[in-house]
Amino acid sequence: MDVNYPQSQFDPHRPQSYAFVISTTGGEAVEVALKDNFLPMRFYDFLLKGREGTMTDADKEEFRQLKSSLAELALALPEEELFTVRRIS
Repeated sequence: MDVNYPQSQFDPHRPQSYAFVISTTGGEAVEVALKDNFLPMRFYDFLLKGREGTMTDADKEEFRQLKSSLAELALALPEEELFTVRRIS
């Protein structure tokens, strides 16, 4: 995983790409990138608190609920509303 990959860099606290490049052994490749409006800023703030070790029990529960609701939303959305997919080679 390349955290410095230039696409889908939404985390304001550190480099973290939310994009993947999927390629074949023949050299064909597509980029699958999360759209910028899916993860709310609160998500990145919780990630930062987790790295810093400053999450309270209330934060942990709120983050758990947020992740659960995001997972449900991701499963319900059509692919084109969640990701951009483009051929890169």
